[in-house]
Amino acid sequence: MDIFQCAEKYGVAQLADQCKREIQDCLQRPFNYIEIFRYSKQIHLEYVYNTTLSIIATEFETVVKNKNFMSLTAEELTIFLQKADSILIDELTLFKTLDKWATAQCKLNDKSPSGEEKRQELGPLLFQVRIPLIPLQTFSDEVVGTGLLTNHEQLTLFKYYSGVKKSATSVCGFSLKPRRQKIEEGRWKSPKKRSYIANW
Repeated sequence: MDIFQCAEKYGVAQLADQCKREIQDCLQRPFNYIEIFRYSKQIHLEYVYNTTLSIIATEFETVVKNKNFMSLTAEELTIFLQKADSILIDELTLFKTLDKWATAQCKLNDKSPSGEEKRQELGPLLFQVRIPLIPLQTFSDEVVGTGLLTNHEQLTLFKYYSGVKKSATSVCGFSLKPRRQKIEEGRWKSPKKRSYIANW
């Protein structure tokens, strides 16, 4: 992308077009998304940066499997999750991913990966998970035991599940708004594969 930057700067159209094609090819390979995101941010390729963010939101379940995902900084992860309504991922998978990321951060900072320490590493990132949309049994089995939620949050959420506490928009700051709808067989609605920089 640095070659493309130079080609654009000095008006070498043929070389710039070739670079665009190369970048296009990279954007068709899922495990390049994080690398492209980082590099386009570094050298200020705004269109590639924004396009990559949009792709990451659509392909988020694939992106979280990238070996580099756990090395994301809190700032980078925040940028990804700011596209919350566009992210195609179920809430439990997102919760487990953030739990795993927080564990990695604790180890990186020589901390014990306790629920309290992981919560501190996550900070406001945890509120990107729409926990009330997770079924009650799954919440009890998969979420409570991680220690990421405070006692107050757990109690309030159990009250919500039982119908004691009603809410229209959120519970303890966790949104009730569903993400994009699923289609049959558990697959997500998503745009057809396309040339992401065709109009660049």
